[in-house]
Amino acid sequence: MKGLPILRWTWPALLATAAAAQTEPPLTYRAIREMPPAAVALRLLGSGQGADVVRIESRREPMLPGALDIMLFHRPVPVGRDYCSQSVHQVTLFTVRHEGTQTVLDNDGLRVQNTNEWDSLARAPGCRLSAGQRFAAIGTGDSDTAMQVLDDLAAAQARAAAHGRLRIQLRCRDEVAYDPNQCRRGARTILATLPLGRICSIERDREDRQAIEAVVCLDDSVWARASYWSVRMRDFGSDHPRLSLTWKDPAPF
Repeated sequence: MKGLPILRWTWPALLATAAAAQTEPPLTYRAIREMPPAAVALRLLGSGQGADVVRIESRREPMLPGALDIMLFHRPVPVGRDYCSQSVHQVTLFTVRHEGTQTVLDNDGLRVQNTNEWDSLARAPGCRLSAGQRFAAIGTGDSDTAMQVLDDLAAAQARAAAHGRLRIQLRCRDEVAYDPNQCRRGARTILATLPLGRICSIERDREDRQAIEAVVCLDDSVWARASYWSVRMRDFGSDHPRLSLTWKDPAPF
C-alpha cells in the first residue's frame, strides 16, 4: 500500500513549535501518551491549528531509529449532503539523543523534525459514520474526484449485488501467497461484499495517471500492516469502465 499523501507543508506550525520550545521543556514520549489530545495539539500545532484536534495516535517509527510519529485528527465537518471531511496532521519528532539511538525511550526529550497535513473523506451524511467506518486520505489532488470515486464504487457494488449484466470489465488477482486464494469466490461476489466503509486512501495510480486506486484497509490502525484490497478503477464515466481487485500485502517499509 502506498504511503499517506503529503499535500502541503505547514511551516507556520513549525515556527510556532520552535518558538514554544524556547520557553517550555521538550516533550517526551511518556508525556505525549499521558497528555490530553488538546494539550498535545497545542504544543505541536499552536493554538490556531490545534484548536479542533479531537484525538491523536502515536508510534515509534520502525524504519527511523529515534523517530516518533504522531497523527492529530481534527474535528470532522460535513461536506454537502452525503460527505464528511477530516483534516489530519502528521508530526515527526526525533529524540535529542544521537549516538547509539535505537528507539525512542519514554523519557527522551523530542524535537519536531517536520509537519505534514492532508485531508480525508468519508461517505457519511451529516458526518454520522457507521461502526468501523474509516476516513480515506485523499491523494488525488481534489475532494471532488475522491467523492466521485466513492459514488462510483457504491454504484458498482449495488449493481454487482443485483441480478443482471454488470457492464463493468472486472478482474481479480491475489498476490498474497500464504493465505487462501481470495479470488476463488469470484470478482463479482467480492465487489458485492467489499467493505467500502473501510477505504483508507484514494489516489491516482503511479503507473497510469488515468486510473485511480482506492485502498480498502481491513485493520483499524492508521499505520496498516495487514493485507488489503487494492481497487483500481479506470474509464468510469465511459462505455467501457474497468475495475480490478488485487489482494496485496503492505510494503515492508
